[in-house]
Amino acid sequence: MRIGILDILALPTARPIDKFYRATLTRQFASVTPQAISVLCRRAGHQTFYATYYGLGTAHQLLPDDLDVVFIASYTPAFSLDRTRFFGLVVRECDEAPVTDILDEQFTPGSIVSSDR
Repeated sequence: MRIGILDILALPTARPIDKFYRATLTRQFASVTPQAISVLCRRAGHQTFYATYYGLGTAHQLLPDDLDVVFIASYTPAFSLDRTRFFGLVVRECDEAPVTDILDEQFTPGSIVSSDR
């Protein structure tokens, strides 16, 4: 299976000062969870592509077009139910079990998934 993991750290901006800030300082905020998901998928034998989007350029060009599954990691203050309008699944808390179940298609689209812990 071809799997993409996209860690979104910032949204696009037009102000030059915001572009400078994101290009120089945002990189230090990379999340551990998307990196762990990448490792879990590779250990399971999947071809995995990991990218981090810092708000510069276009996010969709960071990963190949022919992926079977894409994990998108991003902080958002919106409610989980609201996120289900835009994504097939929403994961609140994640460890190895939900990742394995997602790849095995154990969840109904529109579900909110969380680890047992």
